[in-house]
Amino acid sequence: MKNTAHLNHLHRARERRLRTILLTIAISTILAAFTFGEEVDVVAYALYTEAEGESFYGKQAVASVIQNAARQKRRSYVEEVWTASRYQGVAKMRPERVAPQWFVNAEMNHVKKLTARAQCYYLAEMMLNGDFHPVGPWNMFHSGEKPWWLKLCTKTRTIGGHTFGYLENL
Repeated sequence: MKNTAHLNHLHRARERRLRTILLTIAISTILAAFTFGEEVDVVAYALYTEAEGESFYGKQAVASVIQNAARQKRRSYVEEVWTASRYQGVAKMRPERVAPQWFVNAEMNHVKKLTARAQCYYLAEMMLNGDFHPVGPWNMFHSGEKPWWLKLCTKTRTIGGHTFGYLENL
């Protein structure tokens, strides 16, 4: 009897956490849509496709690359995401240049994916508001095999499945 009550308590606590996560996701999506329109969708989707499985710090590092590279090249975040070849995930969005509806509408059936999406929207909103502070100076990143340009980078660091670096003349 005691174990059943304890399990019921744990189940209710888990349901409350899940409801809180889903409510946070819904609120952040609605606020982002009213504030930034498609711009936040594009930046959030770029973060999602590049760092979905990473920790929040890993997502911040990818956001840092987008912000640092955009500032270095004097372009908007959306221009950076569209024109730089390093963001392979957004290449699927061409030629329409909009985030897919399944992403915008949160049509995902897994809590981890919904949480990753919410984190990416949060970071995108912070970037567009000017409230995001990069966690590193990097303007390049990669995952998988080491690319040729990595030896030219300074200030390299590996976070999760990505290696980040700084190229002086990007």
